[in-house]
Amino acid sequence: MCAWTVAFREDEYDVTYVYGAEASNDDLHARSISPLIRKCLEGYNVCVMLFGATGKHTGASGSGKTTTLEGSRGRDTRGSPDGDGLVHLAIDELFQLVHGKAVTVAEAVAKRRRMPAGMGFSFFVESSFVELHNEQCHDLYAKGSAGSLPVMEDVTEGYVVTGLSSRAAKNATELRSDFNNGRANRDTQLLDIGSVHERSTAIFSITLAQYAPAAVHGEEDRIMISKLLFVDLPGAERLGMDAEVLRLREGLSLNKSLLGLGLVLRRLAQEGSAEFVGYGDAVLTQLLADALGGNCLTLMVGTVRQGDWEASSTTLKQLTTARGARNFPIINHSRARGLMHKLRFRMMAIVGKYQVRTKLNATRLFEGQISGSESVTMAPDGRFIMLDRYGAVREALQQDDGSMVLRPTAIAHLGPGRPLGAQYDAHGNLIICDAFKGLIMLEAGTNKVVILANRVSASSPMYPNSPLSYTNDLDIAPDGTIYFTDSVDVHPHRNAQHNNNVTHIISIVGKPGYYDTVKGWALGMLQGLPKGRLLAYYPHNRTTHVISHEFYYSNGVAVSADGTYAAVCETDRLRVLKVWLPPHPRAGFSEVLIDGLPGTPDGISRSHDNTSFWIALVSNIPPITKWFGSALVRGILGHIPENMRPQVPTWGAVLKVSEQGKLLQWLADLKGETASKVPSAHEAGGRLYFGNLGGEYVSYINLADLPPDGSEEDRETLRDQLRAAPAEGDPNDMAINIAKLRDLEARLLEEREEKAALAGEKAALAARLARLKESGADELREKAELQEALVRAEEQRLEVSRALIDFQMEANEDKQAWANTKFELEQRILELEFQLEQRILELESGRLEHHVRAEDHAALKDERDRLAGQLRMAADSEARLQRQLEAEKEQERRSAELESQLATLGTCWL
Repeated sequence: MCAWTVAFREDEYDVTYVYGAEASNDDLHARSISPLIRKCLEGYNVCVMLFGATGKHTGASGSGKTTTLEGSRGRDTRGSPDGDGLVHLAIDELFQLVHGKAVTVAEAVAKRRRMPAGMGFSFFVESSFVELHNEQCHDLYAKGSAGSLPVMEDVTEGYVVTGLSSRAAKNATELRSDFNNGRANRDTQLLDIGSVHERSTAIFSITLAQYAPAAVHGEEDRIMISKLLFVDLPGAERLGMDAEVLRLREGLSLNKSLLGLGLVLRRLAQEGSAEFVGYGDAVLTQLLADALGGNCLTLMVGTVRQGDWEASSTTLKQLTTARGARNFPIINHSRARGLMHKLRFRMMAIVGKYQVRTKLNATRLFEGQISGSESVTMAPDGRFIMLDRYGAVREALQQDDGSMVLRPTAIAHLGPGRPLGAQYDAHGNLIICDAFKGLIMLEAGTNKVVILANRVSASSPMYPNSPLSYTNDLDIAPDGTIYFTDSVDVHPHRNAQHNNNVTHIISIVGKPGYYDTVKGWALGMLQGLPKGRLLAYYPHNRTTHVISHEFYYSNGVAVSADGTYAAVCETDRLRVLKVWLPPHPRAGFSEVLIDGLPGTPDGISRSHDNTSFWIALVSNIPPITKWFGSALVRGILGHIPENMRPQVPTWGAVLKVSEQGKLLQWLADLKGETASKVPSAHEAGGRLYFGNLGGEYVSYINLADLPPDGSEEDRETLRDQLRAAPAEGDPNDMAINIAKLRDLEARLLEEREEKAALAGEKAALAARLARLKESGADELREKAELQEALVRAEEQRLEVSRALIDFQMEANEDKQAWANTKFELEQRILELEFQLEQRILELESGRLEHHVRAEDHAALKDERDRLAGQLRMAADSEARLQRQLEAEKEQERRSAELESQLATLGTCWL
């Protein structure tokens, strides 16, 4: 910890280093900041916090906190020492070091791998700038934006500000300019209770992504993503005031972040590990959770001013407290980040918003008989309908005992394309979204395929006459209007057959090709552009209009029960939007229904009672998706071969969400044992049916087996009770007690499950021991004899197998030799016959000058007889080999009989 300070002799404070009043920003940077910049290049997260009094509450000048960090306002020249704050100096050194590292790594890789130096190392730098005031976050890069951005807990990155913009920088000049433009947007207005600036926190975040290929073939490429944070904390003077007096005078939320920061530092500084640290009590501690007690190297710089001892003492006390906290920094390479993401996901599954309350234990149907049925639905007459990846429409009937029987043949075939969403209309027609053909209909009675729309109508107010590139999902409103999504402007790829993680552009043997929608989604995501649309097809005039646009992959769609809005899954943003539909006054506008989903949303459907939605999560969240906002990262991924890209683990989950966006159920099969890659969920007949994106089955669960809804309402009630706590109660202590109770309850449930499992194992062992005792010594001896006989039989089988292998090898060699000899003899006979015919022709034509002697004819005849004899010998060899093959077959038959006897012995032994 560092401080500019003048202290009284009787006061002692524990800090790392003290700078005098004559020290400059360059001195502070060279000794304390520069080593941290180098650590950032090594892959560590780094945070620099500035803490001190503002002085504006007394009318005096401040302690220099903001000037130390940001430099003189309005300056942007490198030559002026007054204009360069710690941020400017860090930016210059960061780019200097990263360019030097790029040259060094490129030369090393080029030398060891003999590849061009330009391909050895690449990096990407982007930044964000957020201001926090009164528990509200404002984007300083979005000039003129007065809206507050929400903070959510992400399953991969922890607490993040949703909707916060970022800017990429290629050099130090661009990054310095971005920082200066952002700090100029900080709120400096003066309110009745003081300046906004002295109560606000500014967090400037720099993200550095580095990629270096393996120096030696066979090693892994090295990808590191680290962060460098500069934090301008609120004025320290209010931490010295009484919390109750401050709360009564200035309200509950204005100083909540500052008070929460002090509480977190005190708990982290306690001896031993704190049982509970309330990072979630304030927005500031949420955003700085890693910096305060997690994966980060943190430096807190305290600035003090002579003549203001009270505020200076408060600053130094906080520095001493912060020094007692302990962080756990690691190098953030790809494997370490992946492990942290898994641990954070498991932690959020226990205490977060998305509790894994119920394991998704589904029953599989038609394994190996249906392939890639993304959408499932129920016909009006009770038939269960599936559409596989090849365009076949399959049906199954439910029997009296609840089992399902699949019809052996398809009832219809839709032709080339990839059917996705499907639903029956009021006339019994099956309306289908085909990713290649557009919106189509399977006509009732005739099973005739009719194309309803493959482009937007000319009368549409948006995108008239534009084609439909990737039609995905649909739902039918109460008035008959068909609302459907067009996800991206990339067409599906045909005949992409995955085999052993390698993509071959071939046709499937015995089946027509299909269109790979996953590759189309991946290419659209790598574009990083909002190309998704929500459209409406009006059956009465057969026109198609665009209702809303600029979605990041618009996927599943479900119309509300009253038809006023449609819930649309925005897959790449991990959220579900509420899009208002005509004739609503806000038709075409959207708002968030639920965000921060724990997986990738695909399909969405209404529940049977029309009061909630089922959201299918096709996969968990790969860590690399955090960086899809970077054009460089997307470009690198686009050029990595498919067999080298990270594979999405098998995973399946579905959420039940109310129409107000409250979580009611989370059913998850995190190992994909009974349901995986779930793209859709359809409720019918007391069951919830699941499609399968790439598997060879579909599945279902019985809704009666699920626990009742209401987990989110219970948590909301608990929050309301906490907010309504009496004034004399400490909300932080209450939160701690509630968290302890939750933790105790979870531990009790876990102990009960473990005890039940141990009791079951104990009962099984006792039953087994009883059976062994009852069997007696004679049975044990008999089992031993049978085991010995089994061993002997196995040895005999091995000997027979070795003999058969030797015999087979000899027979193969003899057969090959005979084939070669026969081929040579036949070639020789053909040559001699050709010569004899030539000589006969010469004799008959009279063109010979000499008569052929009789002995020549005799010699030719002898040679022909000799060759015929060799041919007979070859035929005899062939017959001999044939007899050997028959003997080999007899040996195989005897071996099969022996194996059957061995199996019988094994069964008897068991």
